[in-house]
Amino acid sequence: MMKMIVASAALAAFAAPAFAQQPTTTPAKPKSMAEDMFTKHDTDKNGGLSIAEVKVVDATAATADFDTYDADKDKALSKAEFAMRAEAKTTPPASAPGE
Repeated sequence: MMKMIVASAALAAFAAPAFAQQPTTTPAKPKSMAEDMFTKHDTDKNGGLSIAEVKVVDATAATADFDTYDADKDKALSKAEFAMRAEAKTTPPASAPGE
């Protein structure tokens, strides 16, 4: 009986560190669809999408629409600006109160 208790205690002592280990790496954040589209269509790899590059993604894009999302007015959409535009284009409009 005593041998069994000692063996169980030894097994528990050696197994405990294996259960206590935490993962050392953080899982990678999955890219959003907007980020993938941005990377794919930034053909000149300058980190911004020109109106011509946006029109490849969305043929109906107008200069006025482009300018609305070009917050810093540098004639290119950054990843964040493009993501805002993509979200606005895919989110249905809110209904009016009472509808």
